[in-house]
Order: sequence, then C-alpha cells, then structure tokens
Amino acid sequence: MRKINIPDAFSQVKQAYSPLIAGDIDDVQVKIALIDGPFDWHQHPDEDEAFFIIEGEMVMEMRTQNIVLKQGDLFVVPKGTEHRPNATAPCKVMLIEKASVLNTGDKTTDKTKKDIDYVA
Repeated sequence: MRKINIPDAFSQVKQAYSPLIAGDIDDVQVKIALIDGPFDWHQHPDEDEAFFIIEGEMVMEMRTQNIVLKQGDLFVVPKGTEHRPNATAPCKVMLIEKASVLNTGDKTTDKTKKDIDYVA
C-alpha cells in the first residue's frame, strides 16, 4: 500500500502522451498523462475510458461533437467511440481504464505505449 499525490506525480511525466500508472484497482488502472497537441484518432472497441482533468484544458474530439474539458471535469468516452484528445497547451489528465487498454486503442502507431512504468 502506498499513497500518491497525483499533482506532484506529474513531475515524473517526461513527455506528452507517455502515461504513467499511478495505481491498480482489480483489472483497472489509474494513469496520469500529459495531453499536448493532437493525439491519434482511435477507439477502444470493448472498453470505456475515463478522463479527469487535473490541470489545464483539452478538447475531446469525436466524429459527432467536440467536448471542452477543464480542470475538475470528468468525461467518459464510451467503448466503440472514435475519439482524439487534443490540447493547445499542456493539460494534466488522470485516466481510469482497464489495464489491458492500449493508449492508441485499435491502432498501433508511433505513439503506442505497450510497457508503461509506474509512478515512483
């Protein structure tokens, strides 16, 4: 058992779209990530994905609408929804998703992270 201060843990995030695992809850992981610029369009066919904004602002782009997310907002992307996180300035995000979820979902790109480190 250990305690992690999420805002302080962001000092360990070295680049955008390179998440770190903050904790495990059964088959779910809590991750932190920096959103900066547009990510890749993707979907998670079998999993929902939750975004909680710690600091900053981002847009969750979807094919049918865009949702602006600001500090304190929580947004769940339903499984099977094509989406792309995007931020014009660095945005600190906490993610809650199944441990099996790849950050690029159904696609493998240069931004895919298969081996994610834990917050120290």
